[in-house]
Amino acid sequence: MGVNSSHANTHQQESLDFIYVNSNIGEAAGGHTALRIGEHVFHYQFFPNGHFLLVRDSWQQFFFFYHKLFNRSIYLASLSLTPDDYYKIKNHFTQLLIEQQQSLQALKEGDAHKRLIDELIHQNHVLTIPRLGLFSVLDKIDLENQHLENSIKQLKTDLPPSFLKDNISQVKKELQLQIFFLNSHSTEQTISHIQQTWDFLAALHVLEQSSLLNPESIFYPLANETPLNHHEKEVLKQYSEQLKHSILSLLYSSRPDKGTALLLQIAKYQVIILSLTTGYLTTLDPFPEPVKSVSIDDEERIILETLYEHVKKTAQAQRKLFFAETQHYEIAWSLLESSRARFYELDQGIEHQQVVRLSSGTLIPSRTGTILLDYFPVKVSELQSLSHKIEIQQHTKTEQIQTQLRYHITNNNCATALIESVNSAFKNPLEVKKSLGAWLPPNETLSFIPFIFYQKILAEYDIKHTHIIPSRRLKNLADLYQEQPDNTLMIWLRESNVLSSTLYEVRKEDTPFLFFTDEQVLSRPVFGLVNFSYAAIHGVMSLFTFPMDRGNALYESSRGMFFSLPELAFWNIRKGTYGHTYLTPTEASP
Repeated sequence: MGVNSSHANTHQQESLDFIYVNSNIGEAAGGHTALRIGEHVFHYQFFPNGHFLLVRDSWQQFFFFYHKLFNRSIYLASLSLTPDDYYKIKNHFTQLLIEQQQSLQALKEGDAHKRLIDELIHQNHVLTIPRLGLFSVLDKIDLENQHLENSIKQLKTDLPPSFLKDNISQVKKELQLQIFFLNSHSTEQTISHIQQTWDFLAALHVLEQSSLLNPESIFYPLANETPLNHHEKEVLKQYSEQLKHSILSLLYSSRPDKGTALLLQIAKYQVIILSLTTGYLTTLDPFPEPVKSVSIDDEERIILETLYEHVKKTAQAQRKLFFAETQHYEIAWSLLESSRARFYELDQGIEHQQVVRLSSGTLIPSRTGTILLDYFPVKVSELQSLSHKIEIQQHTKTEQIQTQLRYHITNNNCATALIESVNSAFKNPLEVKKSLGAWLPPNETLSFIPFIFYQKILAEYDIKHTHIIPSRRLKNLADLYQEQPDNTLMIWLRESNVLSSTLYEVRKEDTPFLFFTDEQVLSRPVFGLVNFSYAAIHGVMSLFTFPMDRGNALYESSRGMFFSLPELAFWNIRKGTYGHTYLTPTEASP
């Protein structure tokens, strides 16, 4: 289900969709706005760490979560543009994403440098290396591991006999010189070079010792996964040859970050060989450390089963896309690896009721490991001075990023940030008006409210097409009316409340309420009063359970009363949900 794709398109026209998602409890309770460009949706979201970020989801992901799980109606307004204006906006939003990622990455690298310096200062004799944890040395070599070891030995035959030992010796000498320079002239750039050199040393050790994959870093075949067919095996053989060539090229490369790239390519090479050996698709565990996770109880298991089917289909689709790929194996494999990881997590979580990990975007394997530092003396006093300097720099960077990415309910929310980003794709307001039909100031009166923002879009822009996708419950209710036109009164009586509804199951996260008011207008204040009273009664009863549940029931009752108040003034927020209100499309995206 989605927007009617038959927009007024010619070879001279492109279109983008402004999206308004109506309110419900949970994320973006007051409604949400987004911009659909092609098959991707750009929107701003507030994250638990305090960052207010631009994110990009597929339309499929966005629709599944906001419609299927969050039970919200989606309104779309299509704007026809020239190809130049269309790609100007699309490229601008992509550039904003890149710049945002660069800022966050710079902060992450600074933290890594600080961690390295602290490890050197405390002389723990070990250094943390990204992706080294993907490997381990196993005492017991079974048939599958024998194939892996043989594949590494075969790879090494393409190198000169003493290549690895000579390079390990040379890299250690380079490290000694870098440490000497660090002791006399400590800079963050020197620390970065030392980290990269150690990363390369770790990769050389992995090859020299023929280290095998850590079993904990592997997602093995699931019981219901189909075996590899002949075509799929041939594709994997071609990809393994490409990875082998990549590994050999990196060993001779001058790129500074070749160490971590080598570790990843070696790990992928081994997991492909493992897939060919077993006859079943096997992938690496790409979840970062640390990672957000949720525990599974009986209620959430039912919800996750709905999510499971969506993630399963996405993983299957990505598998088909990878094995249909003929050139860009790396990108297709990353997408397959990410989608299969999320499917694997849900499958095991539902089956064993264990913790399920969640992470946003395309996932890249990064499990950390350690390497010994026993032969590199450092001057602690120099490093302490540099550590303090980097700490100050990190504090400044953090403040700058927090200022740039700070959420404000009226000045920088999903609506104001979106229109400001659209406007900034053009040089000035006149250019915006010429291309879009109007100039909308981001901080115009009440435009921070998503519903009013969407109305301004309809009023000011030259909108060619609108489309409304009713919420999941309302759509199912309309289907019932259509299927049983002579029984509409009985259907309405049954489905108007949570006690007898067949379209909705009560969820504690949705707060205590009795009547649905999203399809009611004239009777909404009456139903709202009943809902308020119902939540208040629950609140009184929750006083008796306060010692056992630590006030959780009382808290949900107070929320129920709060979300009933707008109904008294003919306004609806709460609609009931079908899934995790603490998930966002980005966090659980396939």
